Amino acid sequence: MHRLQAARRERLASERNRDAYQAAVSNIEARFITLSERERQILLHVASGHTNKQIAGTLGIAEVTVKLHRSAMMRKMTATTLIDLVRMWDTMVRHGD
Repeated sequence: MHRLQAARRERLASERNRDAYQAAVSNIEARFITLSERERQILLHVASGHTNKQIAGTLGIAEVTVKLHRSAMMRKMTATTLIDLVRMWDTMVRHGD
């Protein structure tokens, strides 16, 4: 009987974790939708480890413009650090697979 109860508790905990993860992914996706097309382009480059200067050169825009887009992107995604932003991106990409 104890094994059955333990199995039920484990299953319920697993379902709660899955539901919490799904809610977090949905929240990230909702914020991602608010990004402009240019901000999404820059996010792809940032997540790939490119510098502002490299991104500017690739997209044919000024480095200061990249910084402005990154700032807006961080605000919209509610990321406090670049690492937070990349983690959000990674979560979305992994969830999409």
